[in-house]
Amino acid sequence: MPQAVFIVESFASWRTAAREALQRQLPPEYVQWNHDAAPQQTLFADESSSEVVLKNTKIHVPKHFIELAQKVACHSDPIKWSLLYQALWRLQHGERHLLNIESDPLVHQLKIMQRHVTRDCHKMKAFVRFRFYQDEQCYIAWYEPQHNVIELTANFFKQRFSTMTWLIFTPYGFIGWNQQQLIHSTQVVKPPENDDLAESLWLTYYQAIFNPARIKTKAMLKEMPRCYWKNLPEAKVIKQLLVDAPDKVNQMLSRSAEN
Repeated sequence: MPQAVFIVESFASWRTAAREALQRQLPPEYVQWNHDAAPQQTLFADESSSEVVLKNTKIHVPKHFIELAQKVACHSDPIKWSLLYQALWRLQHGERHLLNIESDPLVHQLKIMQRHVTRDCHKMKAFVRFRFYQDEQCYIAWYEPQHNVIELTANFFKQRFSTMTWLIFTPYGFIGWNQQQLIHSTQVVKPPENDDLAESLWLTYYQAIFNPARIKTKAMLKEMPRCYWKNLPEAKVIKQLLVDAPDKVNQMLSRSAEN
């Protein structure tokens, strides 16, 4: 059997290709997945039920597979498409409870990828920093996630900053909110440098609340790895705050002793 080649760029385009591959009864070893631009189409029907029906076929897909696949599809490793199809193939060929077998190597790998994406969503929600652009009357941020999680986090930012007009640019494209609708584009644009008065106020506040007696460097780096620092305004002062911390602790102890 000759190998079939499918070009995918998103969960939607993978679903369309996976449907075709299943209809043609192509085993995973006969399918090659290339990561590139492709049209987005709908594959699964009502995703609110416990199982979703594969359109134009009699195949039923477990809902928890859809939830897993939507996260894994955002992972930066292009092997994700092949792994997802392997799981889908096995689910349709006698292994209906595959995803419940945590010790299965394929399931284990997919769930690790799912956790990476989930963690990256958490980091994006925590580390996006907006700057106000006077000319555009808009709040703009540049952020570099480890995975393509911008659509997964879009509703969070919409709800958190619903009264603002904002744009978040990333290496994967951008999302925005104009106080009426969410905007999403795969176009990669990096905003120009901009001085923001609010940022200097934020730095002043950050330094004022920094407690040198409660430094836990390892814990801080675990929650805020250095790879995020270049886009965090407060990172400009963290190094000096850490250097000054021992002296400030001694000063605090001295004042306490005098009292």
